[in-house]
Amino acid sequence: MNQLENTLTSLEVAEMVERRHDQVIRDIRKIIEQLADHKSVASYFTEDTYKDSTGRELPCYRLTKKGCELFSTRMTGAKGTQFAVAYIERFNQMEQHIKQQPQVSNVQDDYAKRLRAKAMDQNARNRAAKALIDMANNATSDVNKALLQNKAVEIMTGEKLLEMPTLRQKFYSTEEIAAELGIFSESKKPHSTAVSQFIKTYLTLEDDEFEVFAESSGNWSGSVTKYAESVLEKVEQTIKEMDYPMFVPSKNGKNYHIYYRNIA
Repeated sequence: MNQLENTLTSLEVAEMVERRHDQVIRDIRKIIEQLADHKSVASYFTEDTYKDSTGRELPCYRLTKKGCELFSTRMTGAKGTQFAVAYIERFNQMEQHIKQQPQVSNVQDDYAKRLRAKAMDQNARNRAAKALIDMANNATSDVNKALLQNKAVEIMTGEKLLEMPTLRQKFYSTEEIAAELGIFSESKKPHSTAVSQFIKTYLTLEDDEFEVFAESSGNWSGSVTKYAESVLEKVEQTIKEMDYPMFVPSKNGKNYHIYYRNIA
């Protein structure tokens, strides 16, 4: 941090985030593996060497501005914040250094103005990305976390480097379907058994419209079949077409009586 350079070394990064250098090297190599098909890896990280106190020549990496931004998305908590602040401070140093240079010609003046504008724009991007990273750290699901991290990378680098996760559709238990459609038993509880028998008796489902989930509650554990939103819609439509039947027959000959709420 003593000299104004266009890159940071992995040694400096390790010091900023208070981690061992070999751990930082490992993380950078993982990122490089994920960027294996990306044509501009060198615009993020370049291999280099340094000599330790014993004179040994050891590997390190140089991180460009984009490389620092990408590395920061992998950091969480206080250390991630510290690294982001340290990097932003370095960038601000560069901006101040440029401002202090004597303007000896119109060409140099224009160039300095462009650099200042670029620095200010990048600082704004860094602040926006940091806000997204903080939100990702507090995300309640892996999908939301991945989406926020991907957006942070896009803001800072202008490129979508992370594969967007596939959002899974919501699946409903028969109890949830019963509650949603107002199908109740005599005890005024959502009639999950009646809904289950209704689906088996009257509907034909596609393979992607149901899924078996492993669940546990108290001393019980087992599997539960849940259904896609399209099945909920099919149940609702079929009930309307049947003019709201008052019972559902089962294969064992038992009739499950139904009481409706919120009938349109």
